[in-house]
Amino acid sequence: MTHNFFNTPENNQEFSESESTHILKATVDESGQAFIDEEQPNVDDEWARYFTETVRYIRQSLIKEDILKTATEEVRRVLDCDRVVVYSLNKQSQGLISAESVSPRFTKGLGRIIKDPCFEARYMEKYQDGRVKAIANIYEANLAACYIEQLEKLEVKANLVAPIINEGKLIGLLVAHQCSQPRYWLSHEITWFSQIAMQVGFALDSANILIEVANLKKQADGEAQWTQYFTDTVKLIRQSLNREDILEVATEEVRRILECDRVVIYGLNQDSYGVIIAESVAPRFTKGLGMILQDPCFEEKYFDKYQNGRVRVIPNIYQANLTPCHITQLERLEIKANLVAPIINEGKLLGLLVANQCSQFRDWHSYEVRWFSQIAMQVGFALENANVLAEADSLKDKVDTEAQWTQYFTDTVKLIRQSLNREDILEVATEEVRRILECDRVVIYGLNQDSYGVIIAESVAPRFTKGLGMILQDPCFEEKYFDKYQNGRVRVIPNIYQANLTPCHITQLEKLEIKANLVAPIINEGKLLGLLVANQCSQFRDWHSYEVRWFSQIAMQVGFALENAKLIESNAKANELNKSLFLPQQEDLRKVIIELSQDSKMIFKVFWNKALNISNYVAACGKEIHEILDAAQLIKITGEEVEKQIQRNYDLLESERENIKLTLENIPLLQEAAKDGEMRVKQLDEHCQNLCNYISQLDVRIAKQVSNSENNSEKAQITKEEFSGATAETQPLLTSDIAKINEIVEIIEVRNQEISTWVQSLQNNKQKLDTIVTANIQTSRLISTITKTANSQKEASAQLEKYIESLNQINQQILDKSQFFTNLFAQLTAFAQNSTQKVMFWERLKSFMISFHKLIASVIQKN
Repeated sequence: MTHNFFNTPENNQEFSESESTHILKATVDESGQAFIDEEQPNVDDEWARYFTETVRYIRQSLIKEDILKTATEEVRRVLDCDRVVVYSLNKQSQGLISAESVSPRFTKGLGRIIKDPCFEARYMEKYQDGRVKAIANIYEANLAACYIEQLEKLEVKANLVAPIINEGKLIGLLVAHQCSQPRYWLSHEITWFSQIAMQVGFALDSANILIEVANLKKQADGEAQWTQYFTDTVKLIRQSLNREDILEVATEEVRRILECDRVVIYGLNQDSYGVIIAESVAPRFTKGLGMILQDPCFEEKYFDKYQNGRVRVIPNIYQANLTPCHITQLERLEIKANLVAPIINEGKLLGLLVANQCSQFRDWHSYEVRWFSQIAMQVGFALENANVLAEADSLKDKVDTEAQWTQYFTDTVKLIRQSLNREDILEVATEEVRRILECDRVVIYGLNQDSYGVIIAESVAPRFTKGLGMILQDPCFEEKYFDKYQNGRVRVIPNIYQANLTPCHITQLEKLEIKANLVAPIINEGKLLGLLVANQCSQFRDWHSYEVRWFSQIAMQVGFALENAKLIESNAKANELNKSLFLPQQEDLRKVIIELSQDSKMIFKVFWNKALNISNYVAACGKEIHEILDAAQLIKITGEEVEKQIQRNYDLLESERENIKLTLENIPLLQEAAKDGEMRVKQLDEHCQNLCNYISQLDVRIAKQVSNSENNSEKAQITKEEFSGATAETQPLLTSDIAKINEIVEIIEVRNQEISTWVQSLQNNKQKLDTIVTANIQTSRLISTITKTANSQKEASAQLEKYIESLNQINQQILDKSQFFTNLFAQLTAFAQNSTQKVMFWERLKSFMISFHKLIASVIQKN
């Protein structure tokens, strides 16, 4: 875009940058028009003042529009022309009249664009180099008709053009128009005009700098503000410790800061893929929480990009090349502009943070996008932190639950084991299981020959039907489930209507109002004894894994308890049978046992006594060694404490020695100062006595002079009397001072003698302290030796205590073996009572007693 009236023939007046500031005194252009020489001192001063005032006005403006407005108005006022305009030559507004000051009676040209195709090719470089163009009459400048036509639209008859340049760059053109008539531009006008154009360039550059500074300050303030937003938002997000609170706070804060219409979080994990899992939305727009947004192309086209940190900015959804189905889904939520950032942690895409503008399209600022993406990242960190905390809490709860159910298991097994017959075991088991599980009914379903399919034990809440003694028949049970329960199967049924049960089975369960079921087998030694069943009748129930595990373990323990009860019952019956069969033979058995035990009784007694003596002796030795060990420990501790105290005493003595040493070093200085003071006091005494004598002599001389005076004037007499009075007052004071000085001298001499005595005492104390320090060092060495000896004794005693402990263990083993043999004889006696092969048994027993007798005898001899 160029300007038609700049493209003048070469015979019109042109000035280079240097020539425009040094115009010739008289110049004639080819059209015959002369530039009058006005270079007179008063004219120069006047135009210098114009220049200063105009520059001052221009520089008072700090923004581009004000600078251009002031410049055009001031130039038109000073040149007294009809119009002054500024033509822009930058990329944004090339050829545009960007500023104008025009007389009211002429056409306004502000905002017009003047086109000249040849301007850039022919004149751009000339104006760049500082060319100033003066046209006195446009009709005599050999301009093209179309150019003249454009000038005539603005009623231009004469023209003056100067470049607005700064740092070598052409910013625009300052143009003065004369519209009423042609005009011959004077040299000082051209010089002044070109200089003002240059100053406009400087002012525009200053304004640009101020704008840049203001923009930088605004940017810095904005950055600080958004940094504070970031800090505050992250602080709020990190205060939340669970997933739901984090998502809620994040969406609320992002919508508040960005002042947008909706913020959502779009889930991308397995639990919530494609679901809006959190939302903050303005009241007047549709809520999208819980909606599923499906895009068939998302995973294929965008997943990896968001995984790698892509942030998508959409100012207008209709210009973002989105798929029609995607736009349709966005329109359901009234979305017009979108901002999407990934929520990532440890390289894993957790979801998308999305800001929606619904009221209008929106250009998202770079600082908003940067802040938004950073917040999305922080949400990822917070979610990961919440997961860690949740896992820690879950693990703690799991540990606590496991501990609680372990205690339940221990308590329940203890109660079951306290029962020794079948009925009590079943009753306790059902009661405890119902109490712990807090269910409505617990039954035991018999599967042995005596009670196949019968409910043989029950604990039920009062409001539900009792099933004790009922027979539950399932024709398919044995065929389909028996082997599974035989192999330890535990069946968990939260809802009987969704467990694929047979209709007849459901009918039987409905008789007992059962809605949920938990079944575990009662097994012992691989044999299925029955089923332990927990029923929930009030409602359906999801059985927890720890409940199921505990329930199956209790079922197993019931099996063990029933087997144990069965063994106890069998043993009782066997004992009754043996009593009836072997009662006649018991007397013979007793005699034989007494006969065989008589010989071993004394041996056992001797053996036991010796073992007991050894045990007592070892215990006594251990006690004495322990006392020695305690004493050694006490000596060690005491020695260490004494050693520490000796060290503290040593440090204290060293400190006192150092103080005495410093005192002794300072005493000569003190004595010297005392002597010096004594000497000075004596000198003062002599001076006072001399002054007293001098005053007396002076008094005598004055009296003689007064008596010898011829006139013996009254003035002399008064002077004598005044001097005599002053002498009378001064003399007692000097006498008193001399007496006090003599007392001070005597005191100083006494103190000198005391200092000498004190020095001697300190030297004696120093010698004594040296002796104490030497003794303290020797004592410390002695205590250290005692401590080391006590420590060595402690280590030896500890080793010996280990040996005694080993010996005590060996002796205890001997006692245990003795007790074992005693128990063995009791078992043999019981065996003899139950034996039916009497002759063979007594032969074997006799052989064993002989061998055992020899063994005990040999052990006693060794001891």
